Parts: sequence; structure tokens; C-alpha cells
Amino acid sequence: MENYSWKEFGQRLDQTQATGDGLDALAEVTKAERPVIFVTAHFGNHEAPRHVLTRMGHTIGGLYRPMQNAYFNDHYAKTMTSWGGPVFAQGRRGTMGFVRHLRGGGLGTLLYDVSAPGARLPFLGHPARTSLSAAEIALKIDALVIPYFGIRQADGLSFQIEVESPIAPATPEQMLLEMNARLEAQIARNPAQWFWVHRRWK
Repeated sequence: MENYSWKEFGQRLDQTQATGDGLDALAEVTKAERPVIFVTAHFGNHEAPRHVLTRMGHTIGGLYRPMQNAYFNDHYAKTMTSWGGPVFAQGRRGTMGFVRHLRGGGLGTLLYDVSAPGARLPFLGHPARTSLSAAEIALKIDALVIPYFGIRQADGLSFQIEVESPIAPATPEQMLLEMNARLEAQIARNPAQWFWVHRRWK
């Protein structure tokens, strides 16, 4: 509901400052006009970091999974594109648009905690189907991968925005192992904030 009330949500985040080891790297890479892929998860509120970084002057696109209900998806997509950068539906056409947005120094965000074809990698102690696309795209276009998280605070309404240090380039599997480890650390600190209602371990 916060994401649907994006104007009010943005106003609530107006005084929120991003913190974390990744901010210096972000400043350097954007100055060099190198692409950035922010990776995050269904944790806290995944749109909160995009709001705060957009207010800081960044234009951040996104790749999203379309909803099965076409009528709802139309409204859902319009809501996501009402502010910030362009948002692309998953699929060949959408992925190509997302990559075009990134080339030449664009910024985009991906949620990587979904069950998807790719590799079976350990997550919270069990093997889970894990998409490698975030790492594969980053390696293909020389994008820096930066995890960020919007962590809900005790009042239930405000957020801490953590921009973590970049994921070191490696094989896609190694990069996703590190991304999983970053999310596992966040979940360990705030387990109730991981909002994933589907079967993660199929």
C-alpha cells in the first residue's frame, strides 16, 4: 500500500538519508558514467531505497514480474512508472529495454529473491532455484552490482536505507552466493521483514 501511495510515501521519506559503504562507490561509478545494477529483495520495503536515491538525483529503472491479472497489472505498472526511472516487464523484450537503459551509465534495480530458472544455490540452509540474470547482465555490460535495502524501523512507518558495498565481479554463481549471503544477514537481523509468500524452496 505504501508503494501505491507513492506521493505520500515519498514525502514521508523526504528527510531519510541513505547510509552504507556503497555510497562512495556509487558516486564514483556514476561520475564515470558506468552502469549500476542495484539488487534487493522483498524485504522491508524494496521501493524505499529507490525513492531516497531518486531524491538524491539518480534515475533508477527497474525490471518487474508482470501480474497474471492483466487489469491489475496495467494499474500496477502505471503506479511503478509514475515516479523515478522507467520500469520494464520481465521477458525478452523487457530485458532488452532494461539493458538499453543501463548501457551508457544508466541505473536499474532487480529483486533477486524469487524462485526462477538458473542455478540451485544455498539460501537459508537449503538449495533454492536462483536466477543468475542480475550477475549475467552486469558482467555483460560491465555494470557495478550494489545491494541496497529499505529496513522498516520500530515505528512501522520510517525506514533505514542501507547501500551496501558492491558485489565483486566473479562467476554468476559466485556473485549470487554473495547476494544471497547479504540477504541472509538482513533476514537474520530482522526475520519478520522478509515478505515472500510463495514457495521459495520448490
